[in-house]
Amino acid sequence: QRILRILRDKLGTASSDRPLLAVVAGGTNVGKSTVCNLLAGMQVSTVSALARKTRSPVVCGAAPGDRSLLPGVRSMRVVGEAGSAEVDEPTVFITETPFPPTGCLLIDSPDMDSDYLPNQLWAWRLLDAADAVVLVVTPEKYHDAAVSDFLVEAAMLGRALVGVMNKSESAEAFEDFVRMVWRPVAADAPVVEIPRRLDLSGEGAPLREIVEGWCARARQIKAASLDGSARVLGRELEALTDLAAREQRWLAELHEGIGTALDEALHSYRRQISGERFEELDRVFRRLMREFRIPVVDDFYDGVRSVTTILAGRIRGLLGGSGDDKKAVQREREHQRIADVCQGLVVSLSRQMDAVPLALRSQSGPWRAAVPQCPDRAHLGSFLASAEHDVERWVADESAAIARTIGSKPGVRRSLVAMKSSLQIGAGVLGVVLTGGLDMSDLAIAPVVERLTAFLLERGLGYPYFARSRSRLMAVRTEALKRYLEALVSPLRAAIPQSDPELVRLLQQAATQVPGARELLQ
Repeated sequence: QRILRILRDKLGTASSDRPLLAVVAGGTNVGKSTVCNLLAGMQVSTVSALARKTRSPVVCGAAPGDRSLLPGVRSMRVVGEAGSAEVDEPTVFITETPFPPTGCLLIDSPDMDSDYLPNQLWAWRLLDAADAVVLVVTPEKYHDAAVSDFLVEAAMLGRALVGVMNKSESAEAFEDFVRMVWRPVAADAPVVEIPRRLDLSGEGAPLREIVEGWCARARQIKAASLDGSARVLGRELEALTDLAAREQRWLAELHEGIGTALDEALHSYRRQISGERFEELDRVFRRLMREFRIPVVDDFYDGVRSVTTILAGRIRGLLGGSGDDKKAVQREREHQRIADVCQGLVVSLSRQMDAVPLALRSQSGPWRAAVPQCPDRAHLGSFLASAEHDVERWVADESAAIARTIGSKPGVRRSLVAMKSSLQIGAGVLGVVLTGGLDMSDLAIAPVVERLTAFLLERGLGYPYFARSRSRLMAVRTEALKRYLEALVSPLRAAIPQSDPELVRLLQQAATQVPGARELLQ
């Protein structure tokens, strides 16, 4: 805001024909309006014992014209007292007075230390726009922090200065003000004293002489004021650049923290599934067994296995079980695993929001609101169903890929078919001979032969091939979960602004160019 005020109200309006602006500033009830009236030679600003009576600046001077003194501020010409009226928009009241002379305007400003915020904003905005400052104090308020801060800033801005001890009653307070407050900051800038009495006729003469001297040196004073504003602008830009750099670093760290939390959640999931036996690989193998079907023998064993499966299902039904119990247990285990991963992610993100730097805390309300909640069971069920489709596609693709690999190795294929047929027929004949016919032991022939075939298939293609296959399956399941978690945290990513290193670079560039701001504007 400070930078914008300097750019808008000072550097942005700098021109050779702009009047010299002298602001009468001070704290509450120090008599700023009284001093302004003394200088103007007539009653132009309302005088009152009430605090913050002056709510809008009062501008006076010889033929001040109708031009707007401050961008976005309405100028209203009045006759007589002004400044205390209630207005709906920023307004400067302008009245024509015999003093100060043409080319110089005097501005009575609201209180710099008011508890009424609009008055404070006016006082500091006028300081940024001014070329000279008449700082009014009293024996009761000359050592206030607000007075010292205002005086220091006015000096840093290169404003022409004059101090006024109004309502003065003793030389002791006046001398203390000059020695302890004024000289350390304003050096040799003049200070005048106005006594506390009803009739102030003639008391304004020394002050009017100082302001007339400003008007005579208007060009030099405006140039010094412009240079001072450029220096302060450079200081403020450097401070803003440092703040922006820290802010961009914090934002980058927040986004990086979200990514880290996601990576940790996925790592936890991958670690949990790495030790389990994947049923999906069995489904791949069953699909591959179709590549090695022996028409009569496999049909016989498939028929026997189907009958056995039906009988086993009925027995489980009578015992209160179900053929889908195994799948249900697996599905419930996966459901709980995903729920735990989501819970851990939410906790991690919540901790990050609790650690948001204090400078960003006021902006972080929407970010905290965007931290995801743990999904309900229906939401997780929908994800698991979608993930299962991904796995089924992988099973089909992996089976086709292995089949193509086997197809490129005819010797392996023929050997496996021959081995399977020999094992099935030989095992069947041996079983008949030993048992005298078919019994329950013959039902084990098919799965035993398939496991032997799987062993030979693994040896034929190589163990690394199947290790990679297992790794690819883990990647499919992990990628499905990653997409799900990314969607879960996407509102939080969208709520936190992205870091913009270009912003810092532009601010740094602007800060280095400030010393030439006056020449550039002129």
